[in-house]
Amino acid sequence: MSGELRDRVLQVVERSGLRQGEFAALVGMDPTKLSKSLSGVRRFTSLELAVIAERGEVTVDWLLTGQGRQLPAVAARAAVVDEEAVGRATARAQHLEELWSGLREIGAVDAPTPVPARPGHGLMIRQGADLAEQAWRLVRTRGRDPDVSTDLPAVLEDVFEVDVEIDRLGDGLDGLSYQRDGFRLALVTNGVPWTRQRFTLAHELGHLLAGDSQGVWVDRDVMAESTRRDHAEMRANAFAAAFLMPGDLVRARLDGEPPDAHTFAVLMGQLSVSASALAWRLFNLGLVSEEGRRELAGTTLSAAALHGGWLDDLRAQEADHDTSRPCLRLVDAALAAYERGQISVRPLASILNRPVEEVLAVLAPVAPVPAARHDLEEPVFEP
Repeated sequence: MSGELRDRVLQVVERSGLRQGEFAALVGMDPTKLSKSLSGVRRFTSLELAVIAERGEVTVDWLLTGQGRQLPAVAARAAVVDEEAVGRATARAQHLEELWSGLREIGAVDAPTPVPARPGHGLMIRQGADLAEQAWRLVRTRGRDPDVSTDLPAVLEDVFEVDVEIDRLGDGLDGLSYQRDGFRLALVTNGVPWTRQRFTLAHELGHLLAGDSQGVWVDRDVMAESTRRDHAEMRANAFAAAFLMPGDLVRARLDGEPPDAHTFAVLMGQLSVSASALAWRLFNLGLVSEEGRRELAGTTLSAAALHGGWLDDLRAQEADHDTSRPCLRLVDAALAAYERGQISVRPLASILNRPVEEVLAVLAPVAPVPAARHDLEEPVFEP
């Protein structure tokens, strides 16, 4: 039996939030048989795969080949859940996928490129770190600067072909990652400190690269203690820490020595991360003690910016923290298709999340199109 099949079944088990024994009971399997099948000692039967697919909300075709549509599924892990906000975010993700699919059908977007990264084996924290190393190799291959750009959404879009939209998602909802049929999306909330937003973006990228979000994966609070007990969340958090704060880069900046308050403040500004995230990373790299971690973690952003000499950067980021950002790759594709007369203005307005009339008012002087294409009742995509 192929390792890919076992990996996909394991993804389904992990995403269910159940232990292997509990999942075995859910699908009517003996726990020992499930364990042996996942280790490659025995084969899954056709009936077992059918039940696993049904309970895991995937298709048998996806389990066997990795192809075909996987049914979306929301993973909720918070004690208090704003279901309305989750529903809106999920609907938005599915709508953007529909728009992407329409653009792909008319040749306005290219077929997706597989991302050559996958989690290894062992502890989830180790898997996250390994995945981050693979991601960084890809970043360098694509000619990006070895320091993570402050424009992290552009890194996700340019290197990993992940569409990124930033908007208000609702109280307690940090982000959502969505992946199906090659479409990769990260929805991230605004109105929070930019360091938290960056960590959430990296966290969502970790989910996408690990295959956690073959359907819909919702993150309520990427910093909460509860997320550290969920295997996939542990991996995504470990990925985000290693991706935003690469070990080699951090050691080089510190010359392998524990940082004093000034050096720590400067490094926070250079890496655009919170004191808590950086302090934990230094602790895990063996560069500070537990006592040192606790002391450094109490540094506020404003104090670090003042002490580290990046107060202007902090003010600029705080001024923009409520700014929304559309999926720029989709915007570019839809705008080009509109200018070629392939689509009406409605898909473009929908991607921008703006009224059609407002978008038309901007476009009319630049690229007028026949009035018939402006009919609000016409199909989103015309033959």
